[in-house]
Amino acid sequence: MRVVLMLTFFLLSVVPVLTAADYGRDVPLVSGESVEISSGDLRMELELLSARDRARALEDRRQLDRVVNRMFLRRQLAALAEEKGYLDDAEVQARLRLQREQYLSNLVPQRFLDELEMPAFEEEARAHYEAHPGEFTPAETVRARHILLKAADDAARERRRAEAESLLARIRDGESFGELAAEYSEDGTRFMAGDLGSFGRGQMVQEFEEAVFALAEPGATDLVESRFGFHVVQLLERAGAVPRPFEEVQASIVERLSREYQQDRLSAWLREVAPPGSTHVDEGALDAQLQAWRDEFLAND
Repeated sequence: MRVVLMLTFFLLSVVPVLTAADYGRDVPLVSGESVEISSGDLRMELELLSARDRARALEDRRQLDRVVNRMFLRRQLAALAEEKGYLDDAEVQARLRLQREQYLSNLVPQRFLDELEMPAFEEEARAHYEAHPGEFTPAETVRARHILLKAADDAARERRRAEAESLLARIRDGESFGELAAEYSEDGTRFMAGDLGSFGRGQMVQEFEEAVFALAEPGATDLVESRFGFHVVQLLERAGAVPRPFEEVQASIVERLSREYQQDRLSAWLREVAPPGSTHVDEGALDAQLQAWRDEFLAND
């Protein structure tokens, strides 16, 4: 921490005062014995930061000082590595070459995509929407309530069935479902007038689900038996099963079609610049090297 603070103090002490004429020109900002940071260097460093970190550095001088501090220390250590001859080490050269190749191999396809002319996909998006309505239709959900009469065994089932049928008849004759649920239901929903909330297919036991989804319209009632006992059910609401308007999903369709277009064009271009089968491998030489490397690396590992 003491070294970092001393280095920060040093950096701040060497930042020159710029005049109005200096802005827009590449001028030295920080200088050391063997390292210099110019305004152009710092601008590029800021450009390479994430948008969030760049904003923090531009709005908070302390954050900018940290950026400059990191740059100076990084360059100072890199210069020291060259001075000590580390660049002559074969492993160092291999690692630097690997980093360079990895960066450039990612840069080339990215530049290809940046320069690729993209269609608008407006007509294609509409055609996709009309050809695949199921993709844009939310799963159907229902909201229902019930009165549960539990039945522990077969003897109780006959008695509870008669009670449930009586409750169903009273509801169909006009009595309040919510009041009857509060009085007779044998689960926690009795405190909510029997309301189970909204649910989709696959969330309830099969017999119950089939009965509720089969109800034609809100207000319809039925009696269903499940392993829990007997349910007097009432449909409250039905939602979904209607495609979302094209305008709501157009942007997502265009984004998907654009992504697929880019992937197709990039794959085709890569096959042109590096055709499959365009390389020749000397299998004999590779096998001989492989055996030697096995002996070498396994012995050292």
